[in-house]
Amino acid sequence: MMAAQAKILGFFVLVSAAFVESALPSPVDPGPAKSKGALSPSPSPRASMVTEELRHGPAFSVLNCKLPPGVTVKAESGAMVCMQDVVVDTRLGGPLDGQQQAGCLSSLMRALLGSQSLFSTTFTGGPNGGWVWLGPQDAGDIQVVDLRGGQNIYIQRGSLLGSWSNVETETKSLGVKGLLSGEGVFFLRAYTQDGKNGKVYLSSYGGIEKFLVKAGQELIVDTGHVVAYEDSLHFKVDKFGADLKSMFLSGEGLVCKFRVRDLGSGTRDGFVWIQTRTPNHVYVPTKKD
Repeated sequence: MMAAQAKILGFFVLVSAAFVESALPSPVDPGPAKSKGALSPSPSPRASMVTEELRHGPAFSVLNCKLPPGVTVKAESGAMVCMQDVVVDTRLGGPLDGQQQAGCLSSLMRALLGSQSLFSTTFTGGPNGGWVWLGPQDAGDIQVVDLRGGQNIYIQRGSLLGSWSNVETETKSLGVKGLLSGEGVFFLRAYTQDGKNGKVYLSSYGGIEKFLVKAGQELIVDTGHVVAYEDSLHFKVDKFGADLKSMFLSGEGLVCKFRVRDLGSGTRDGFVWIQTRTPNHVYVPTKKD
């Protein structure tokens, strides 16, 4: 009962914050990250010193981020497992505007539609450096993904664990295609705000595997198994097999078919990340058990 009341109170607080934000001047839109042309090879100078180390994977993965003095990473609320010699701060999880402030409404949309936390936590290395362990709430794998300057990576809702400090995320609607993919209508779009390279920390139930899709190739993924994909690719939801018999009798139903997007001179291969299991069949004990 107390939990339900807390959720209701929290909802009214967020709605009030959204109305306050709507009365303020509109922030400057930094614009979408460019996906055509050459990608910037230069890394973010501060975040490039972060050292990541995966442990206890793939079933119970944790990510150890070693932070030199003044270097920052950020993570979703509740992702911290343990840490030492780190300075912590908390802010709204939405993308930063032109005044380097995260908006209430965009953060609320990210939390409700993207299944992420409303707030994000930053971890900064102390005077002598420090470290922090990050882990998802459920059992599963973690992967560190390189994000080039000017690139977008689309992430299924709930699969973002954290990132470098220069990476921002916002919700992106994929419409009916996203709904039929088994991942939901909304994905998260991850990009670097400063146009330099960054890193994204993905998590999912089961192991995570990365597949390269080249021009002229097609990668078929069962619905519900897509974790993320690069913006150089696009996908459509189609029936499994050549006829309705294969679709209904195989047990597969609909699948996602990924191909390279035709961007003219900017056309390039891309990666898809999939999870080896889906949480749909996780056993949940009941009171009768």
